[in-house]
Amino acid sequence: MSDDSKPLIVYWSICAAIENYNRVNLMWEPPVPVINLMIDKSTKEDDYIRCFAMQKMLKNTYTVIHPSDSRVIVSSNSQILKQEGLDAWIAQPPAMPNRLRLVYDFSWIFFAEEPVLIQQTPPYLHNTADRTGGALASGSYDISKWFRSLTFDYLLWEGKNEISIKKGDPAAYFSFLTERKVVLKQFELNEEL
Repeated sequence: MSDDSKPLIVYWSICAAIENYNRVNLMWEPPVPVINLMIDKSTKEDDYIRCFAMQKMLKNTYTVIHPSDSRVIVSSNSQILKQEGLDAWIAQPPAMPNRLRLVYDFSWIFFAEEPVLIQQTPPYLHNTADRTGGALASGSYDISKWFRSLTFDYLLWEGKNEISIKKGDPAAYFSFLTERKVVLKQFELNEEL
């Protein structure tokens, strides 16, 4: 079997403090292929779902689903004023001019033994509750070379000071930029890692 036809193994875990790891791991379901969510809601007449270009783009794109509703309001000087639902929001200094920044304190970690880029983007094919308040920060890096977590950092729209998360909404898209088939395998994070 050539390297291109061999599946690429990507290991994943919830990234949480060791004392919170089991609780957080029970809250969140494992990553699921975005294409599966789209197919589940489609009909045989949906041209976009059958489109080869779309299927190729989403071939190795996964998401995680928010397990709970949550809402946060922040002041103009980055102080949390109110939280509803999970008490998991952290206000951060702005990362862009005139846009407040909030972190939804759940992280994921992915790594591979072979070079592959991961790309985190907002869930752009889903009408999620969070998009009215801001946008999930995006980025990309080689998970074989950099062992770090992906966080849910939100850059609020200019003039906005709150954001809501809805249970059942995709949180982010994680795309593995390779032509090879990706196989996800869960690992258990420990204190050393």
